Amino acid sequence: MPESESALPLTELQVPERIRAPQENAVPRQIATKVAHLALSTAYRALQSDSREPYLKQPESPPLSRLVYESEDGWRNPLRRLPLVPGSSGEPVLLAHGLGFNHQSLHYERNNSLAWALRDAGFAVYLFCHRGDPEASPPNGAWEGFDFDDIAEHDLPAAVEAILDHSGFEKIHYVGHALGGQLLYAWMASDRGRHLASASSLCAATRFSQQRTGARAVGLARQFIPNSLRLPHQTLSKLLSPAIRSGGEFSQVIGAHRVTGEVLRGLMVHATSDLPSGLLGQALTWIDAGSLCDRTGRLDYVEAVSGLEVPIQVIACQGDEICTPSQATGILDHLRGPTDCLILNSGWGHLDPLLANDARKTVTPRIVGWLEEHRKQSWGASMNQATSPIRLLEHT
Repeated sequence: MPESESALPLTELQVPERIRAPQENAVPRQIATKVAHLALSTAYRALQSDSREPYLKQPESPPLSRLVYESEDGWRNPLRRLPLVPGSSGEPVLLAHGLGFNHQSLHYERNNSLAWALRDAGFAVYLFCHRGDPEASPPNGAWEGFDFDDIAEHDLPAAVEAILDHSGFEKIHYVGHALGGQLLYAWMASDRGRHLASASSLCAATRFSQQRTGARAVGLARQFIPNSLRLPHQTLSKLLSPAIRSGGEFSQVIGAHRVTGEVLRGLMVHATSDLPSGLLGQALTWIDAGSLCDRTGRLDYVEAVSGLEVPIQVIACQGDEICTPSQATGILDHLRGPTDCLILNSGWGHLDPLLANDARKTVTPRIVGWLEEHRKQSWGASMNQATSPIRLLEHT
């Protein structure tokens, strides 16, 4: 069994100033945040005077540990972890969020959280953050553009290595939603499953409908989007939040069919992130090529994992217009290991497996059960050898 929490080294790394806390302008920022919240709450009451719901439900802040890992090309990125259950076996699970969201989307509500359910089952839960996180620091101190391949090639392998060193296990379990699931497949293509005990992929598309009439437009759009831009998705989400209601048109578009209005608005304010244009540009490449591929369009990540014997669970929703079941489940045809497939009915959308109130009764037990079935596959000779190159920075 890995070392206990108290045995972990506590020496702080020399990390960039923007990662350290507190900052000199913390008080003005707190005031600005309160003023902005009051303005948005007032707008919500004006726009939805008939609603009895509060403007939003605040995220339930867990005592996360924050670590920093460094990728091969010099980026320093945060990695967060939930506290271990005392006496648990602590097999590591890495959770990866979708595009346009941050790690809070994985643990927004304590009693309706996949992350906390896995923690309560005795796993050591790590939350993946990559170079798109606001606290990530590039090697030269200036923000640089990147795409999907950069995260899959540099950040994810570095995060996995750090987790294995930190936990003392030989393999990890992995749960990815949308972009997080797509990153799983890209990592599997290079790692060949050597460090993967089992995985669960939620609403992650691997095949895309090619629109012949729009192929030229997609190609042109991809060429004219520079990788260095950050699209202000977080700001726009906050500004739009007062107009969002449960069951409304917007909630249907983003696939939040079963998410309450107060949680959905809270998600838009607290759990969103800006969109790196390089990620969007590569997504256009997928649409153009019709498959989950590298930036050149020559390497098909799904074809690259063909024949691997890794336990994979795929979850999809018939009501998901962003990732249909056929787009998500095709990966299973290429794998030879144990597989599990859960298709939810048309009342379930893209975000519902993570955030719906009844997910804890349907989806969460299925995922926890799948990982528990394969948890011993993460045991190995490296256990009890937690000589980590990363250091626990602080509790937040």
